[in-house]
Amino acid sequence: MTTWARCHGSEIVGTLAYLAPEQTGRSGRSVDQRADLYAFGATLYELATGAPPFGSDDPLRITHDHLARAAVPPAEENPAVLGALSEIIMHLLEKEPDSRYQTADGVAYDLERLRDGAAAGPVHVGKRDFPHRLLPPSRLVGSTADELSARLAVEATRAIVELRELARGIHPVALAKGGLGPAVKGLARRSATAVRGSTGACPSRSRSPPTTSSPRRSPTQPNMRTPRLSRSPSRSTPVPRRPSCASG
Repeated sequence: MTTWARCHGSEIVGTLAYLAPEQTGRSGRSVDQRADLYAFGATLYELATGAPPFGSDDPLRITHDHLARAAVPPAEENPAVLGALSEIIMHLLEKEPDSRYQTADGVAYDLERLRDGAAAGPVHVGKRDFPHRLLPPSRLVGSTADELSARLAVEATRAIVELRELARGIHPVALAKGGLGPAVKGLARRSATAVRGSTGACPSRSRSPPTTSSPRRSPTQPNMRTPRLSRSPSRSTPVPRRPSCASG
């Protein structure tokens, strides 16, 4: 029995037994010409073993196997299959688009050398497989990609908790240790923007309003009060009497 996938909106399209992992919509990868090379590998697998790599009966199980389970090599299913042909088919059935054949020309070159046999020499899978144009990688490049994803998840959770506390009137203090990458800095900026948009200002510690009091006078400042001037009692100065002339 062949299970067909319909094409309506976000539903997957194609024959499920030959569907590339990225076509299931569960891997988060973009679909390009390399999905057709995966389907070609599933077709060669059926020609070599008599059945598709993951069967054709249960749609849920087939979808899971396309995403998570590696197929049994054709040479193990059918000992009559050449080891080089088994390697070519397994290279076509790689889960990651970046790990499988990139072009049909690369597949044709390896199949032609396999057809020519010993005269052409050993088959090196993917030796002449060069993409026609540069394609962006399907995953983050670098050994710390998983660490960065984990840090982003922790920072996002911490930001959500702090925003909830801000909504309840609690002002948390966030401490960062070590160097922060551009992604974490961008998250911090977005969190600050969200806080400003909800509260109208950045959170700060509440300060008690300044109390007004009379200015204190420094010790060196002179007393501004005008002292009273006390008048001492004036003494009357005796006026010498003029001698009176005796008349007559």
